[in-house]
Amino acid sequence: MTPSAKREILAVLVTDYGVPVRRACQAVRLSRAAYYRPPRSRLLQDTDVVTVLNDVVAWHTR
Repeated sequence: MTPSAKREILAVLVTDYGVPVRRACQAVRLSRAAYYRPPRSRLLQDTDVVTVLNDVVAWHTR
């Protein structure tokens, strides 16, 4: 199960069923730090790499 799916399940447990965050995290096996940390977009993480690769592709055209 992906961390984003675990976060969705945690949100349901906490908001709809009133389960404490600590218990919900234990049930789904996700750390509380991962629950509270905002998810990062992979596009934002890889922007530097994508920029460099685009420069290389532009430099080596056919």
